[in-house]
Amino acid sequence: MIILFCGPESSGKSTFSKYLEKQTHFHLIREYARDYLNTKPNNFKYEFVDLCAIYSEHEKNYQDKVRSENHIILDSDLMNMMFWTEEKFGERIPGLRKRLQRRKYDLIFLCKPDFPWEADPLRENENDRLRLFFRYQKKLKDLSHDFIVLEGTQTQKEVLIMEQINSQKTTL
Repeated sequence: MIILFCGPESSGKSTFSKYLEKQTHFHLIREYARDYLNTKPNNFKYEFVDLCAIYSEHEKNYQDKVRSENHIILDSDLMNMMFWTEEKFGERIPGLRKRLQRRKYDLIFLCKPDFPWEADPLRENENDRLRLFFRYQKKLKDLSHDFIVLEGTQTQKEVLIMEQINSQKTTL
């Protein structure tokens, strides 16, 4: 089972990925971009080439885990790479869209930014999260991926996540 959490900054992707990991003991692939950007000496500024490097390493981590784990939680994925390269630089990583179209997810949770903003040096779109959410929603539809919007209180979202996980388990 492969579960993806995607959406704009400070929308709960990491929060709910970690929650699901604790509830299920599925393997969590953390957002590699944070690890990479935290090593940059220039106040977290990044270029297109950095996003390409992040994409490459994230994909390597994903492929390694898919071969060895039956249940994977993704705190972000290729969707974020495609989204940010287009949003920030107006460019695409070659082959990324095709890879995304072929990628199979058992569940995709699109996190609505109804969480309070949490400041973080890596975040840059505090006042633009809703527009970005709708762009994510459109991208998922364009790629023909089914998804579930996570919205409401934290408890409501946690209940919805577990209902969906339990529903998937019975159909596998």
